[in-house]
Amino acid sequence: MFCVGTLNAVSPALHEYPVYGGQAMRHAGGALLLLAIARARGLRAVRLSRREVGLVVLLAVTGLAAFNVFIIESTRYADPATVGTIVATVPSSWRCWDRCRKGGP
Repeated sequence: MFCVGTLNAVSPALHEYPVYGGQAMRHAGGALLLLAIARARGLRAVRLSRREVGLVVLLAVTGLAAFNVFIIESTRYADPATVGTIVATVPSSWRCWDRCRKGGP
């Protein structure tokens, strides 16, 4: 989470950042790097079921790409420090909500 604090320094540059193209290039580069590492270690390709492919796509769209897009887009409308504070407090808020829901302290 320490990287969220760097948003203050780079936020002016993010206003001109091609969000969707940048995310596509970033994830494609990561996939190629992962493939190269797997090949270098001699690992075989794993055949995913349709359900597993769907879950991976859902995770990629909602968890990885959407998070980064929302962070970049939010700096266009709010101060980067505010965005960083909200992002940093979400895990603690979810934990408190979960404990209250389960009836714990």
